[in-house]
Amino acid sequence: MLICSYYPTNYSLIHPYIFFIFQGKIKQAMEKAFWDGIMESVKRDQPNYDRIVQLMGEVRDEICEMAPKSWKEDIFSAIDLEILSQVYILFLGACDGY
Repeated sequence: MLICSYYPTNYSLIHPYIFFIFQGKIKQAMEKAFWDGIMESVKRDQPNYDRIVQLMGEVRDEICEMAPKSWKEDIFSAIDLEILSQVYILFLGACDGY
């Protein structure tokens, strides 16, 4: 792999293939760090599911962006973050008894 000793200010000087590989490596590292953080938060002695609830909200919002507006109410009913939060609270309470 070609390694430049300086940081080019003009990206056209970088061979497109090398730039593509570099971009892919950064994406892989960022995705791994993201999922490692999620897994770490739920594997603790006191798991924290707040980030998962937040992610579900983001997924719900993205689905709403892509779906017809008439589906929005159904999507919000199907992915109800309040209910999801309550289920996690109940789950955590049930696990405390063990």
